[in-house]
Amino acid sequence: AAQERALGECFETWSLYRDARCIAAYQPIDGELDPAALLAPARERGVTLVFPRVDPSGLVFCPDVPGAWRTGSYGIPEPTSDPVATSAIELLLVPLVAIDRQGIRLGFGAGYYDRLLAAQPQLRERSVGVGFAEQLAPNLPRHDHDIPLAWVATSSGLLQALSLSPSQASALR
Repeated sequence: AAQERALGECFETWSLYRDARCIAAYQPIDGELDPAALLAPARERGVTLVFPRVDPSGLVFCPDVPGAWRTGSYGIPEPTSDPVATSAIELLLVPLVAIDRQGIRLGFGAGYYDRLLAAQPQLRERSVGVGFAEQLAPNLPRHDHDIPLAWVATSSGLLQALSLSPSQASALR
């Protein structure tokens, strides 16, 4: 809980988080960092929180509507509400098993987030891998299908992983 709180404090200083009107989050499984502490202040500000659902086309993101949830693929809770357009997502929180400073992440191996970022490249500069400090690895192997995330967030702080122009980077800080 202490690491989640530290990460929440870090996010509160980040303009990309503070200014987002729609944040895509996730339901944690198997030791992933629980983003609830990050999401509480956003929820209080009236930010739309959306969560992934596995559909035949891949991941879609649906608003968090009380009572509109089911156990979905892989035993993960999924929303049953109607999906939002991916263009509405202003910050994409991505779960992970491990991540390196270049934004290469290991998940649970299904490739849903890599396929999403390949199909929706505008989300890439607004993608952040969220994990515990001990999940930050020096260097992970990269495969052809891996799409690096733009940001890495742990309780130790926020790192810019994706090479952005100075103006892009300052606009997203």
